[in-house]
Amino acid sequence: MHDRDTEPPPPLAFQHLKSLLDSLSATTLALAARALELLEFDRAHRFCGACGAPTTLTTDPPARRCSAPDCGREHFPRVSPVVIVAVERGPEILLGRSPHFPPGLYSTLAGFVDAGESAEQAVHREIHEETGLRIRALRYFSSQAWPFPHALMLGYQAEYEAGEIVCAPGEIEDARFFHVDALPPLFPIRYAMANLLLRDFCLRHDRPWPPRPAN
Repeated sequence: MHDRDTEPPPPLAFQHLKSLLDSLSATTLALAARALELLEFDRAHRFCGACGAPTTLTTDPPARRCSAPDCGREHFPRVSPVVIVAVERGPEILLGRSPHFPPGLYSTLAGFVDAGESAEQAVHREIHEETGLRIRALRYFSSQAWPFPHALMLGYQAEYEAGEIVCAPGEIEDARFFHVDALPPLFPIRYAMANLLLRDFCLRHDRPWPPRPAN
């Protein structure tokens, strides 16, 4: 997110943050993620969403305030919660692929939390909507900032309860249970919550991480 007419001084180069997720320190990554989200917030809130008047930037806390005297509404950076879940069936894990994924790539299933919905309700709904399955023994795993543009990933683990896989048209191209010894190509960014869930799944089954390619 830089001025296209500006070039960095040699030997520096501009790189998208997503390509650096696995190489930055935790401290630097947290700062970069916050900066990226604040830049996107500033870009997207130049005008008040309530009355359309221009907004002005405030910094403590970061916000944009409507300039209209009869409005004055403050707008704060948006965070969009996303649930992502590893559904396990013994030594198998449920993975799916979206139509926009690169060929052969699979990942754990995820979706946004709806208004008026808890994260746990969202997990059950997303799994049922996308695959037709019912799950049980839901447990929280971890959270993670994903600043593309402003998601907060909420990781969960669950156990398969019942149902046959029926993929949601237009959302899930394919979904199936993969054995821990026969995992497909996975999301390439190690930092991603999907890989953290898969890493935990493999290690609990005494398998190496990253997994060896299936024969």
